[in-house]
Amino acid sequence: MKRWVFGCAAVFAGATAVVASSASARDTETVAPRVIDRFLRARGVVEPVSGVAEVRANVDGTVRRVLVREGDVVEAGALLVEMDSPRLELEKKRRAAEALAARAKAELARSGPTTDERTELDALETEARAAFAQADDEAKRADKLAQAGVLSEAARNEAATRQAEADARLRAVTARRAQRLRGEAPEVVREASRRAEAAALTSALAELEASFAEVRAPRAGVVTKVHIHEGDTVSRSVESARVLVEIADPSEVLVRVEVGEVDALEPRPGQTVTISLQGGTAVIARGTVARVSPRLEPSKLDVSEGIPSQVRPIWLQVAAEGNAPPLLLDQKVDVKIALEPIRVAAAVRRAAVRVSEGAATVAVRRGPFQQNVPVRLGVGDAEWIQVEGLAVGTPVCVPRP
Repeated sequence: MKRWVFGCAAVFAGATAVVASSASARDTETVAPRVIDRFLRARGVVEPVSGVAEVRANVDGTVRRVLVREGDVVEAGALLVEMDSPRLELEKKRRAAEALAARAKAELARSGPTTDERTELDALETEARAAFAQADDEAKRADKLAQAGVLSEAARNEAATRQAEADARLRAVTARRAQRLRGEAPEVVREASRRAEAAALTSALAELEASFAEVRAPRAGVVTKVHIHEGDTVSRSVESARVLVEIADPSEVLVRVEVGEVDALEPRPGQTVTISLQGGTAVIARGTVARVSPRLEPSKLDVSEGIPSQVRPIWLQVAAEGNAPPLLLDQKVDVKIALEPIRVAAAVRRAAVRVSEGAATVAVRRGPFQQNVPVRLGVGDAEWIQVEGLAVGTPVCVPRP
């Protein structure tokens, strides 16, 4: 049994209801093919285009001074942190002393004896000549006495041995003096020079390692985080390496968006996007999809229940909208990505659809009356929605705004 009611209210009788129409409250449109605009909504976070430079210690030691604070603008090479490393400082001084000694020896080999060394060489030669002259006289006298039968043959041989030793020492001292006066032999000079160069390189390396106690900015930017304080002990080991300072450039930003696994194939480079604050509706920036990751990875934004979902990261190139303030680093935003529109065979205005207890109906015009017809809904946008169960050209009632 059907119940008839005047006006625009509908009272169900079985699966459908027929009511009298009110032209003043509703307009009539027909079911027709439509192009449905599609959008993908996701969450994102603002990141610097050039990434974040995480500055770590290059030596083991204690933080002596922290020279920057969060928000400071720094240039590349700016001193950020000074550290104390006694071991490196001592090594630098030891290597420097060794290099100085090696250089002095090389200079001496190239330039010949100093005045003091020349005096010493002259004295040694004079002494050696005197010793030889005495030994020579004694050997000659022993030889004559032995020929006369006064001295034994053993004594004469002993005197001859002393003469030979004194002669050898004189020759050695004379040769050494002559060589020093001429300068060292070329091979000796080259060896001394090589030793000096090696010592200088070792000293330079020790000085470089000691300079690592000064932690400097690897690039220009703004200090976004400072993780250490004066007196902290830090290590350069891979296992316990600690980030001391973070630096980024907030003037050029992008938005990193996480797309759920179900919609992972939808994003494409070049698609237009709009950005709004989390939970807000006002557009604060617009842009395009710049890059799309080729793989899924655990979410960095959704860690509910301790198990992050699998997402596909994409990166957006954006610009602030009108007079909207610039995007801030680490700011969480809502993203709306315009996908490729889809053409459907039959669609009606969203306003024509009524959903009650999970069932959708559309008011179909039947002459002076209207009948609520069940439909199945498909894809839709802000104005139109796909319907199944109504033929193209079917007149439907659309409430006026």
